[in-house]
Amino acid sequence: MADNPLSKLLDQRPVTGLHFRVSLADMAGAASMLAGGVAGTKFSKVSGLKVYASINEKEVSKSDGPETFIEDIRYDDIILERGLTSDPTPFTLWCMQVFSEFARSNGSTKGVAATGSFAGNMKGFGGMTSVVKNLVITLMNEKGIPLIAWGIKDAVPISWDVSPLDAMTNSYVTETIKLKHKGFEILPIPGADMI
Repeated sequence: MADNPLSKLLDQRPVTGLHFRVSLADMAGAASMLAGGVAGTKFSKVSGLKVYASINEKEVSKSDGPETFIEDIRYDDIILERGLTSDPTPFTLWCMQVFSEFARSNGSTKGVAATGSFAGNMKGFGGMTSVVKNLVITLMNEKGIPLIAWGIKDAVPISWDVSPLDAMTNSYVTETIKLKHKGFEILPIPGADMI
């Protein structure tokens, strides 16, 4: 184990959240992305990697008292933030495509909800299954070696926001993208099994 060069790069110490990338990809292509095959967009902040259970307490028997049951698993929306540049990212283009296609299909007048099973039932988007994308969020060390990666399933943008333009301040303009999704999983890192 001591002769393995990867054992010097990956260890069990807590990592910082400074180095990460977010990429649009098929889950099948996640391994090549993790190996550095596809460059991701440079966001300054990613939040929403949260999963939690909705629970309910029911009395099963009077002698044992109430028991806790999981009713549903829920995921927070993924929120991506970055400084706005004049060069649009694939994420920005994706958002514009989704919103313009939906507006063209007259969906905005139908009052359709943007929740539910995105891949299985696209009735809410007028059959526009092309709007659904998978993402890979990769946390890396300072040398660019992937440490952990999350695969986000069936994401769709629900908002795109540009911070206020204010002539009285000298602050950066940011864009924020909010995504609904069907869940995430931790992806295997290529080469981690060699350690």
